[in-house]
Amino acid sequence: MYEARYLLSIEELINEVPEQDLGQGSAREALFQRASFRVDEERREKARRMRTARARAACLGGGLLLQLAVGEAVRAGSAGSFYDLGRYSVTELLERLEDLPYFPLAYRYGENGKPYFRDFPLQFNLSHSGNYVLCAVSEEEIGADIQQHCGKNVEKISGRFFSKREAEAIAAEQAGEEREKLFYRLWARKEAYGKLTGKGIAGVLETELLPREAQEPQGSAGLKSAHIDAMVLPNGRRLLWEEFILTVAKTCQVTRLTSGKQHILARQLNLQYAPTANFTAYENDIMKEMSFNVENYPEDNYSIAFCQFGI
Repeated sequence: MYEARYLLSIEELINEVPEQDLGQGSAREALFQRASFRVDEERREKARRMRTARARAACLGGGLLLQLAVGEAVRAGSAGSFYDLGRYSVTELLERLEDLPYFPLAYRYGENGKPYFRDFPLQFNLSHSGNYVLCAVSEEEIGADIQQHCGKNVEKISGRFFSKREAEAIAAEQAGEEREKLFYRLWARKEAYGKLTGKGIAGVLETELLPREAQEPQGSAGLKSAHIDAMVLPNGRRLLWEEFILTVAKTCQVTRLTSGKQHILARQLNLQYAPTANFTAYENDIMKEMSFNVENYPEDNYSIAFCQFGI
């Protein structure tokens, strides 16, 4: 059976890049144009109607990932393949797509608005949160979701929308960080399951989706290894889960004004700072000072969930 999963960082389409890196014009707008030319017409028009750069970036990012997914599936042919979670930046993805043909994708929609490819025998699912877009394709129905941990009142929300056992499990966690992790893990599960069934999250909120154990994906910083889980739903159907935790460094910008235009000097301040000739001595001093205060820029966590019906 053919399956593939992809994760795209859209940060390049959200944060401005210094003009001198491009030569002239805006690097971000140049990337927007390249991405727009590479997605299908429906997705291009949808992105055009979006009001914010983040929304347009997520929409175009999803279109780029669908081009990649279909292109790689067509190239693989009838051979059953499973592609692990491939990670890309927008630039990397556009470069990868240069080796694949363009597909004028068209869609049909299910009863509750769930999209399907009109002309390809693949199921797909898209999700976006924060600076990332997630995509999954399979020959079987699949649900996928990514959720950025963003510090909401998780106990209040879970008490209102989750099952009693789910809310109690969240409240039982000793540390606030652990409560937040379990909340977003469950929220990603519910979103993914709602997409799998086509009911949306509103149609599955009351379905209890607690993992069989509290074990989380383990690994070093970055994308932690998958945690595999299975459960039997009240209707007797078996549900298979694959979950990840993505940990990324929050970014910060130090800016200066040159000819009235804002230039980004540096990001990723939690990485070891090294002076650079591109900055003035004064700017380097600022960056060196800020690099000692990296606790002000904590990591971002994302919960990722994929689910399918099992035999």
